[in-house]
Amino acid sequence: MRFFGLPLLRPIIELVFLMMLLLARDRFVVIVRTRPATKTYFSGARFVHLMLGPPEIVLAVPLYHAGSALPGAIVPMLAAVIAGSFTAVVSVVLLA
Repeated sequence: MRFFGLPLLRPIIELVFLMMLLLARDRFVVIVRTRPATKTYFSGARFVHLMLGPPEIVLAVPLYHAGSALPGAIVPMLAAVIAGSFTAVVSVVLLA
């Protein structure tokens, strides 16, 4: 399946979507455990909130149209996340 005629766009969109889900889950766990005041939380998260808002909206339309194909793509998405995580760890270790 191609997104906008580009065969490599689908894995990128899937990876970004999965990473957004993982980041949102982690952020939720931290917020629930620490229970910061709303004003304190948003003063520190304003920049992240501003930068993550538009990509979430831009990804919503292609994901909505490809909704039936997403459950069948769990294995490639997990493989991409594992490969990306491994690459990130190796990069940090080599650059540190």
